Amino acid sequence: MSSSSQLVFRSDIESSPPAEVSGGPGLPSEFGRIGELTIEARKDPNDIRKWESLFNELERVHAEQSATVAKKSTMELLNQLTIKGYDALLSRFPNLSEYWKKWSIFEYKLRGNKSSIEILETAVEKVPYSIELWQDYLNALVLTYEKNDDEQKRFIRYRYEKALRLNGYNFNSHPLWDRILEFENSIEEASEVSLKLYLKLVRYPLYEYARYYKQFTNIYKKFKIKDLIPEKDLNHYVSQYNQKSYETLSIIEKSQIIDDYFQKIHNNTQQEVSSKWQFESTLTFHEFSLTYMGEINAAVDNWVNYLNYEIKAFDFSSKDGYEHVVSLFERALIPNCLDGKIWLKYVAFLNKIKLAEAEKFGLIKEVYNRSINNFVPLTENDLRSFYVKFLLKSDKVEVANEYLFDLIKLFSGTKNTKVYLKSQYIVSIRDLLNIWSKALDQSEYFNTLEKLVNNYFTEQESKSRKVHNESTDVYIPLKKGRIDKVYLNTLPNLLNDDSIPVVSVLYLQELLKRKNFLGIRRFFNKHHTEEVYKSSISFWKFYVEFEGFINFNITNLNAVMKHVKTETQLPKNAVDALIDIHYDIVNANLVDLYDTHDTSLLIQKDLETSDSPVQNSSLHTRLANNNYIIREVEEGKGSRGKNSASTSNREDLILKSFKSQNGHPGIIIEARPEITNRIMNPGNWISLVKPDVPPFPVFKNVEKANMPVNYPTI
Repeated sequence: MSSSSQLVFRSDIESSPPAEVSGGPGLPSEFGRIGELTIEARKDPNDIRKWESLFNELERVHAEQSATVAKKSTMELLNQLTIKGYDALLSRFPNLSEYWKKWSIFEYKLRGNKSSIEILETAVEKVPYSIELWQDYLNALVLTYEKNDDEQKRFIRYRYEKALRLNGYNFNSHPLWDRILEFENSIEEASEVSLKLYLKLVRYPLYEYARYYKQFTNIYKKFKIKDLIPEKDLNHYVSQYNQKSYETLSIIEKSQIIDDYFQKIHNNTQQEVSSKWQFESTLTFHEFSLTYMGEINAAVDNWVNYLNYEIKAFDFSSKDGYEHVVSLFERALIPNCLDGKIWLKYVAFLNKIKLAEAEKFGLIKEVYNRSINNFVPLTENDLRSFYVKFLLKSDKVEVANEYLFDLIKLFSGTKNTKVYLKSQYIVSIRDLLNIWSKALDQSEYFNTLEKLVNNYFTEQESKSRKVHNESTDVYIPLKKGRIDKVYLNTLPNLLNDDSIPVVSVLYLQELLKRKNFLGIRRFFNKHHTEEVYKSSISFWKFYVEFEGFINFNITNLNAVMKHVKTETQLPKNAVDALIDIHYDIVNANLVDLYDTHDTSLLIQKDLETSDSPVQNSSLHTRLANNNYIIREVEEGKGSRGKNSASTSNREDLILKSFKSQNGHPGIIIEARPEITNRIMNPGNWISLVKPDVPPFPVFKNVEKANMPVNYPTI
């Protein structure tokens, strides 16, 4: 990974770890299945059941070894495997607060308070918006606090100030506030520090708002009025009492002012709580859990409705208070961290806030990096595409270019993932080439596309091409007007049968911009039978529109459509869509075409788009030409023997196959009832003028009509 992009992809698709990390085959027999379960969990890190099985086995072996007073070296190895297990799981899913707590307890038993606190400190850095983890962390700090230790007191205050800055506005943050107030009251009751906390607390719409207001009313009259009420508001009250200064107010007047001022604040807080409660009451999951992921996904709309309400109520003309909406987003992302839509909604909100460009860029980039690197699965590509657009909008062309190269390598099935993610790979190729189209001189861009396409087919002709070659390279920044050789040398090795049609269509579009119609048709004549284009919708759509809309060459259009309908491997809905385009062109120009071109499509369109392979002749021709069973028969691999299926009887074979699978696609039925003396057969015609009565039908295979279907076993 290049240093400038600073991205480390953490994925749900990872290679298995080395033996010494995973608890490999060299473990002592008394370790049970720890090694095996560790490898299984690392191979499928999204399966929480495998992780639970691993930690259950670790606990069992720990208990056994502790009871038998195991060797020191044995316990050290067991402890090391346990720590590595926690580290691996929480690196993949940092929001699993339950396992952070378990790890801290394990460290406490193993090494004591200091080590346990270090784990909790790491936890709140990784999951800074978890009330539960902050509460445990602050509890641990307070329990180790020695009274009158000023340095330790300052450290605890420094930590809880961060906790409140991030989570103080959380509707359910009362456990955090209680722990902090308890700590401050243990030092000094009704101190100035406590007062500052309460002055914030009574303004926050929290679940326990009424309790905190009552606590505040018990102490606020112990303080001077100037310490309670801001000068601007206090001057307003002074003028109402016809006084020149708050110092001339009587004790009763001061008491009335304080009561009135904070009662208004309380009333306003109460209204906010009431408005939020309609949403807060619907939130059933506040913590991340793989066990209940289905229920969490089902309840995500409740979070979205809440976020929409807060965003609508926010005043975008001022940035004041945006942290409160950010806090709600961060709360929502704890249980829903794998949902790319919430992350994109978060980015959209940050984009609308009035902030300095540099500050806004930093906030949004941090959100993108967190979501892409730690949470959103690789199978969700929308977020990554939006990140590329964000980088381009921010004039970070070089970073976007390098980032996409990293994505292409990741998705293309290299040793980093060992899994080929086709859709994500193709989107990344397309995004990369779109960047090049904007960053390069147009002639250089055109030449690059041409070289990529020519190089691909030249390699195919000369040798057997390896689809997923790896390339070792050092990135050189993209520069206006050219592409460094490193990129040009790397990209051809990352192209495959799925991506070359994308490059080809972009190349054809460039030819079209140059009005090089001859070049477009030469390309078609040379390459239209290539296997790589048989399943490319964009390739055939380009040529249908080129011949139909741009050139209005009906002869060529008919030829293209004939090939589409009989030789390609396009999905039927794609073929039907192209037939619709063909039909519209012919129908709109019927007068001009009637005498010179075949217009039978106007009559046969319903047949051409029929789902029945019997009625739709082009459909069963297309299926026959691309059916693997028939290919095996032709190549001598089927049961009929070599060369038993010629081109002329392919369609008969495919229709017979459909017939044998009637009602059970993919399930072969050996026989079905058939009439042996059909009256419509040649030579058996029935005269309508003679009184002869046709014979009753005679059936074969009747006994097999009701036999159960033999489904294949898995």
